Amino acid sequence: ARVVADELARGGVVHVVVCPGSRSAALAIALHDDHRLMVHVHPDERSAAFVALGIGRATGAPAAVVVTSGTAVANLLPATVEADQAAVPLLLLTADRPPELRGTGANQTIDQVGLLQPVRWVVELPVAEDRPDAVRTWRAVVARAVATARGDGGSLPGPVQVNVPVRE
Repeated sequence: ARVVADELARGGVVHVVVCPGSRSAALAIALHDDHRLMVHVHPDERSAAFVALGIGRATGAPAAVVVTSGTAVANLLPATVEADQAAVPLLLLTADRPPELRGTGANQTIDQVGLLQPVRWVVELPVAEDRPDAVRTWRAVVARAVATARGDGGSLPGPVQVNVPVRE
C-alpha cells in the first residue's frame, strides 16, 4: 500500500478520494500517511467517483478514487463512462480479494477486473508477497496507470482501473 501511495505521488497525483472499507483499509491508511497526497473521505462510492472526476476535470491531472471490493466497484461505472467520454484523467483503485477467494457467491467476491468498461487500461496488481521483484513490479504498474490516465503516449486522457488484491 505504501508503494502505491508513493508511486501515485511521484507520478503527480495530488488528490485521492477514499471510500472506507475493510478490504481497502491498508490503501486508505498508506494514502492518508503520505503528506504529498490530499485525501478526501467520502462514504458513497458513486459520489466519490464523481468528486474525483470533478477534480480531474478542474485540474487536468488524474485524481484517484479508492473503493473496497465487490459491488462497491460497480458504483464507479457512471463516472467512468463520463471520464471516458470527456477525456478526463481518472484512476480507479479497486481493492479486491486474492484470486483464491473470488467467485464464492457473495456480493463482495464478484470479478472486478474489466467490470468498469470503458477504461483506457485495466490491470490487476499481483498479490503483495515478499518477492525480490514485487516492489519494482508494483511501481511500474502504478506509474503506467498514472501515465495512461493522463494520456501520455498520444492517447486521450481517461479512466484507468488498477485492481489491488489484498490478503488478510
